[in-house]
Amino acid sequence: MKLKTFQIGSKREPNAGIRLGVVRYLPRGVKKEDYKKLGLFDLWFPALAPSRKLLEKRGDKNLFARYRSEILNNSESRQTLLFLAEVARKTPISIGCYCSDESKCHRSVLASMLRAAASGELPKK
Repeated sequence: MKLKTFQIGSKREPNAGIRLGVVRYLPRGVKKEDYKKLGLFDLWFPALAPSRKLLEKRGDKNLFARYRSEILNNSESRQTLLFLAEVARKTPISIGCYCSDESKCHRSVLASMLRAAASGELPKK
């Protein structure tokens, strides 16, 4: 699988492929046509970002479990996840968020779910 993660605004790494901003909100004060030019991300991909409702509960100790549930229990999100996993099996992609600590960020959970989906091990729900 050709999958990496990154912090939005960080320098592009070699073999990063398509850099997807998997965030709910776009960067403030930046024109849409400048996202790629400034190296933030190539495409905004909010389909796999946490919902607004979930983002309101940032301090919740069950945040990652709730995020997984959001993705797995919503057919559009689940199909988007499966599609992206298939793409990442053939083409390099990177998923990014604003968080500086990936271990506390939804992108770590998303990367794990993408790897599981690519290997056929994604739970039914």
